Amino acid sequence: MSVRDPGALQALKELGYTRPVKMASDSAFLLPKPNTAGEAEGFNVGAMKAVGIAPRSVKGKGRDIAGLFGDFCRLLYQSGSMPVLIAMDKGEDSPLIDEISKKQGGKVPDIRKVSTPMQMQQRMSRMETVVAMRLHAGILAATMGIPAMMVSYDPKVTAYARLMEMGNALQLEGLTGPRLLDSFISFQRDRERNLKILEKKLGEQQQAAEVSVELVREFVKA
Repeated sequence: MSVRDPGALQALKELGYTRPVKMASDSAFLLPKPNTAGEAEGFNVGAMKAVGIAPRSVKGKGRDIAGLFGDFCRLLYQSGSMPVLIAMDKGEDSPLIDEISKKQGGKVPDIRKVSTPMQMQQRMSRMETVVAMRLHAGILAATMGIPAMMVSYDPKVTAYARLMEMGNALQLEGLTGPRLLDSFISFQRDRERNLKILEKKLGEQQQAAEVSVELVREFVKA
């Protein structure tokens, strides 16, 4: 068995699991950087840098995700950045993106109809930063050397932010558009620091992901 973060390993111990467990990582970290020719300009408008935003619906918790990220998109634009909504799951995220745009009374730039992880990596190469609820939005951003500020709906997102040392993941409880913007501005102040940390952590996670691949090979041989 393998786990992808220390929190999961601790949870297994607390549950009384005593068999050997290997610390691995998500195999998405092994994705190579694709050719990004023609992607450089992207959604940037003048001096406005593109910020990728990957929200997701949270069912049964009474969270107004569309309202939260709609406010954030508006405030982000007013502060001089270009919000770009990212649909990681076409079925779940596209309706949410439509709702966010509707709440803002118009179209917010978005990325949809992406068929492969490589295509998503290419689109993300346009971004200066990513703000993500989706775990794999954070991971794919990392493979492109782009810092991701995580907003947690699940312990796995909290664990990922801690693992990558990009600051603590923001919790949805009490989170508002203005608070999200304040956190983003603070995150951006540490951009150079985060880039250096990301380079180191990406290498570590790529090595850990090789463990996952080796475990699959052992399973197939068995």
